[in-house]
Amino acid sequence: MPQHKPDLPPELRPLAEMPLLKRLAARLFGHGLTRLRAQHRFSWLHGQADGFRSGHEAGVEYGYREGKADGIEEGRQVLLIRDFRPDEHSAPGVDDSLFDDWRLPLTADVKKRIKADVARLLPAHAQPSAAQWKMIFSDTPSTSVIAGAGAGKSTSLVLRILLLTHYLGFELSSMTVVTFTRESRKDFINKLMDILTLWGQPIDMKEAQAVVRTFHSRILPMVRSLPGFERLQAFENLSAGFEDADSNPFDLRISDAQRQQMNACYHQLQGRHARFRELIAPLARQGLQLRELERDHPDVQKRIAVTELAAKRDEELCDVIEDLWFRAGAWPIKGIEPSRQRFEINGAQFHCHGYIPALDAWVMLGFDPRENAQISRPNSKLSVRAEWAVKRTLFQAFCRKPLIWLDSYDASKRLLSSLAGDASAGPGFDYKVKGELVSAPLLDSFVMAAGFIENLGLDVPTAVGQMSFAKDDPDRFFFEALSIFWKALEDHLLDQSPPIMTYNRMFSLFGENMRL
Repeated sequence: MPQHKPDLPPELRPLAEMPLLKRLAARLFGHGLTRLRAQHRFSWLHGQADGFRSGHEAGVEYGYREGKADGIEEGRQVLLIRDFRPDEHSAPGVDDSLFDDWRLPLTADVKKRIKADVARLLPAHAQPSAAQWKMIFSDTPSTSVIAGAGAGKSTSLVLRILLLTHYLGFELSSMTVVTFTRESRKDFINKLMDILTLWGQPIDMKEAQAVVRTFHSRILPMVRSLPGFERLQAFENLSAGFEDADSNPFDLRISDAQRQQMNACYHQLQGRHARFRELIAPLARQGLQLRELERDHPDVQKRIAVTELAAKRDEELCDVIEDLWFRAGAWPIKGIEPSRQRFEINGAQFHCHGYIPALDAWVMLGFDPRENAQISRPNSKLSVRAEWAVKRTLFQAFCRKPLIWLDSYDASKRLLSSLAGDASAGPGFDYKVKGELVSAPLLDSFVMAAGFIENLGLDVPTAVGQMSFAKDDPDRFFFEALSIFWKALEDHLLDQSPPIMTYNRMFSLFGENMRL
């Protein structure tokens, strides 16, 4: 904003604007009057002019600043409406997956005929209710029915199939009935065969099986219709040369063929994925270490009284157990440093047998169940097995250091394979995710957790990326490792010949978030 100098009266103009002679006279007389301490009118007028000018400039600056602020605030209160709608209209699209609005040719005569035949051929307890007849006689291409267990859904659906085929002339081979489980499929097949036989339209087991399918047996041929997947196998059905497409989807047991594929993928990841290797170490320590017992547990309360006595005989007990392991060829173990580290348990001193640098964990040797349970130390009233059980209970209740307790010689072999990097046989330890009732082999836990996430309609790596854990929570490492492993497993399965795919991934191919 340009600023203009104010117009001043002649007597208030600064000295610089006066004629030369007047300026000299003013300065001469002004200097004299100043020495005499008399009033110097021109100096006073000059100061007044300077004050007027500086005040005017300050006022203009203040007014501009305040006015600008007020203008901006008023501008914010202005509602600007812009029309972003396109100039041309958009026509709605066409979804070929939606049903057309057509009606079944159900006449009063057809309804009367089937009702009479049902009353004549079916027993009294199998006669449909009014609500069931309403479902059977629905003339729309899609009908939703909500009913509880035992409400007669299967019977009503069988009678609707009878209506369509026997009374309306639809081909049975053009229909598909989809159920959840193998058991419900068998039940529906038997009902369908019985009803059609009563109406003089018998079908054999093979024809009925072609009509009634489970979700899983239905999705498999759909994926096999895609180029390159003609011989696709389902991961859940992998077995020794036998494929049962109607296997129970809720059976979480891992077959040997499935485990072979998972172990191979795990072995590949251990060799080429540094972060995956880093994640396995804390999981191994968590999965292998001794499970804690609450201090008020009955076993702890029963054995806490003999803590001092057990501590006095502990070194001798360690010697006996180490001898048993040595004679069995199970001790020492490569990767474990023999070390009699002392532990303070409830105020008493006990010892362990070794230390694993790779896991930063201590090792305790247990009493193998195949050994003679009556073995005892000289002059001891308790067997070695009983003394070992007392020590184990005390460590479970009072030891807070990472401690791996090897209960058997076989457990040591699995640990040895894991420490030696022999990942072809899998991780070699169990893991328990918070919320699960029991622990399971690590890769089995991966499968169960991934299945739970996918059954919610979520992608495993995406869902894991949205999780949050406490810094020291081992489940944080578990789910990060799961994210890496699951994606690698899906890629590994697709690389097989013929390719392999999980059922959840098959379903996802025909969902909104299609991925391959």
